[in-house]
Amino acid sequence: MTAIARACNYHIWVLRHIRRLIPVDVAKTLACSIVGARLDYCNALLNNGASNKNIAVLQRLQNSLARVVLREPRFAHATAMLQSLHW
Repeated sequence: MTAIARACNYHIWVLRHIRRLIPVDVAKTLACSIVGARLDYCNALLNNGASNKNIAVLQRLQNSLARVVLREPRFAHATAMLQSLHW
């Protein structure tokens, strides 16, 4: 789980640096294909009894990814962003 979270954080960091150069739809596609695929993989593994700590890590990663895609501030509330992205 730690290695996957580290990889997701790296890809979110890279996306954050190129985000201003690409439109929202491209950012959303990149986010879903690179980071979203890893998160889906974790969800599939964790369905058989995940700890609350692991679920919280995945939720924080998804929230961070939504903020990067929509170019929102770091401490913006993520619920509305996740709904607008249909995540």
